[in-house]
Amino acid sequence: MAQTARRTRRRWILVVIGALLLLLFLLAGLSGFYVDILWFREVHQSGVFWTTFWSKVLLGFVFGVIFFALLIVNLLIVRRLAPRFRVFSPEQEVIERYRAAFEPYAKYLVPAFAAIIAIFVGVAASAQWKTFLLWRSAHGVTFGQTDPVFGRDPSYYIFVLPFQQFVQGWFFSALVGITVIVAIAHYLTGGIRAQAAGERVTPQVKAHLSVLIGLIVLAKAYGYWLGRYNLLTSNRGVVTGASYTDVHVMKPALLFLAFIAIACAVLFLINIRFRGWALPVIGIGLLAVSSIVVGGIVPAAVQKFSVDPQQFQREQPYIQRNIDNTQFAFALNTIDLRNASPAPSITPTEEQQNNATIANIRLWNPQVLKTDYEALQRLQQYYEFFDVDIDRYPVSGDERQVMLSAREITQDGIPGGGTWLNRHLVYTHGY
Repeated sequence: MAQTARRTRRRWILVVIGALLLLLFLLAGLSGFYVDILWFREVHQSGVFWTTFWSKVLLGFVFGVIFFALLIVNLLIVRRLAPRFRVFSPEQEVIERYRAAFEPYAKYLVPAFAAIIAIFVGVAASAQWKTFLLWRSAHGVTFGQTDPVFGRDPSYYIFVLPFQQFVQGWFFSALVGITVIVAIAHYLTGGIRAQAAGERVTPQVKAHLSVLIGLIVLAKAYGYWLGRYNLLTSNRGVVTGASYTDVHVMKPALLFLAFIAIACAVLFLINIRFRGWALPVIGIGLLAVSSIVVGGIVPAAVQKFSVDPQQFQREQPYIQRNIDNTQFAFALNTIDLRNASPAPSITPTEEQQNNATIANIRLWNPQVLKTDYEALQRLQQYYEFFDVDIDRYPVSGDERQVMLSAREITQDGIPGGGTWLNRHLVYTHGY
């Protein structure tokens, strides 16, 4: 009776300690959350805070739920495919003892395990909130021009493509992780017998793993397909953008690798009806060799032996594309160009007619002025002048060119270190 009371007391002490630790953890997190709310409210940007917050919550919830559903379904399939009669090796006998102890609590522990993993996955996915907001705001946004390689509006590459690449990468990583967990689970339930003399993987487990690996290869195929669009920001040529090699070699190579990956996925599904893993291994080997040869060796050889020796002739149209699109991006193509014939000398009359221009000829060097500001106007070690801007202001009724610089606080020089109190309440801008 006394021992039971002591055990109960210890259990309650552990429960209280755990509750206190959880409460401290929640208070620490909520305190930072509340301070951020107050801070954004103070600068009249509460909408920015809540938009960011709810975007993180939505992403974390959606991708966490998707991962939980995928994992729990596959773990349930593992339990359903577990062989009822098993021949135990010495290694399997040890595993069987642990499995027998785990089995009564499996219906609680399996969902709990999937939920814990899903929480971490959701938190990691919530970090892509900026990419998500760009994708969400892309509807109806056009730049009024299409790229010459794929014929798409530039808004696709800025708003849509980054989110598509995130989703593709997420599914690829999620499927790889789930496949590893499922393979371990099959091993623990006896579906995979590493030391068996005969068949080491049961046909049902082989089918299950084949479907998962086929989905992984399909996700990789989609990654090759999206990877074509990254050629528009390639640095392979003399300028940034799709070069001769990118357009004539890498673009078809990535398309070829995508089809090879799809064929490999089909081989994994076909392999369900055959013994062994010969077909998918051949397919994966073909994909690996193709990615090295077609995606690496061939483009490098074309660049070195065909493009570099006659670079100007090969790259000229792609250099012109870079120039045209740069001018479009900065609206330089809207500039009104006029021919000017400067005279070797000017007359007093011409000087008077252009007095405003002559009065605004710059005489000072911004870098020299920045050095003077740092020497004469710094005042404290935590002040810094980062640059000097050139602007025009009305002075005595005339528009004059002036140079000005803001005295800013550098957080590295704040006395007492960069604590939140010093950075936000004491040493603020204008203090």
